[in-house]
Amino acid sequence: MPLAIYYRFIRRVVANLVGVVRTSAEPLPHVDHLDGGTVDTDD
Repeated sequence: MPLAIYYRFIRRVVANLVGVVRTSAEPLPHVDHLDGGTVDTDD
């Protein structure tokens, strides 16, 4: 039983690390504010 709990813990840690890597590789798009209050959403 302790081995199953350890395996689950390691799996959750790896899943969280994968989420961090994905977020840093593809961050949220930035919205550029242009003069006059218009918004540029072209990336």
